[in-house]
This record gives sequence, structure tokens and C-alpha cells, in this order.
Amino acid sequence: GGVGKTTLLKTLNSELKENTRDYHVVILIEVANSETLNVVDMQKIIANRLGLPWNESETERERSTFLRRALRRKKFVVLLDDVWKKFQLADVGIPTPSSDYGCKLILASRSNQVCVEMGDKEPMEMPCLGDNESLRLFRSNLMAEVSAAIDHDSDMRRSAMDIIQSCGGLPLSP
Repeated sequence: GGVGKTTLLKTLNSELKENTRDYHVVILIEVANSETLNVVDMQKIIANRLGLPWNESETERERSTFLRRALRRKKFVVLLDDVWKKFQLADVGIPTPSSDYGCKLILASRSNQVCVEMGDKEPMEMPCLGDNESLRLFRSNLMAEVSAAIDHDSDMRRSAMDIIQSCGGLPLSP
């Protein structure tokens, strides 16, 4: 982890929400199903984004049927973050997305295999940053004077490169 998948999904979520003419609803769900999938929490997020009432007395299965029906009437994008293992979308209330209706599912996982198991036909890998991209990102977080000093002071440049190397091309610090 740490290559920026969550940040990318959050940015995409914000941009899609702002551009409302393309989709009726955009739903971002942090799955984080390392041990057990929290279906109820996911259903609450979907119901909330759709503006639907929440009924505690309904079973997970009843809610999933209700949510699937509601989503089928909409052009939607569902962004699933931090998917650790395969699960059935229908169990949560997400219909199988169809490009015929302009519906999309985007998921982020550390495992390419999970993406394939979830039906992703073209999984994309997010590579680590190269040295130039890492230095550019590092400098963007510095004050202008410090960033400029990296160009003129060999000790500063060496220290900056040591920090960048210790991060291993990941945008997050170790």
C-alpha cells in the first residue's frame, strides 16, 4: 500500500460529484474487508447517498434487494476502496454495473488477483514514483527557499535524495 490509491479514489469521487451531469449518484465506500465484510455499513453508505430511508428492522438481504432496485434506476459510479478479498456486489446491494446504462464500478486493491476475481477485465497497476517524480513531489511540500536550496547546496541535495530513496517511490513517508 501507500502508492496513492485512496487519494486517487477520493479525488475522483470529488470530481465526479462536481460533474453531476454524467451520473445521478457517485458512491465512495471504504471496504477494508481484511477479516469480515461489514455489509451493513456499506448498505448505510449507499442508502445515505441515494437519500433513502434506513430501516433497522430489515434484513441485510431485504436491504440489498431494495438498494439494487434503487441503483438500477440510476446512472451510477461506485468506488470501492481497500478491497482485500472478493465479495458479491449483490449481497451489499450493488447491481452488476453495465456500460450500456452508463454505470461503473471502480475498485482499489493491493491485490491484482482480487480485482480479477471481482470481475475487473482490465486491472491497472499503480507503479511507485520514479526519482524525478519523487523529487518533484518532495519539493512541492517544501517552502520555496528550501526547495531552491536543493539546487544550490550539494549537502541539501544529498539529504533530499536520501529522504526520497528511503520512501521507495511511495508518496507516503516510511
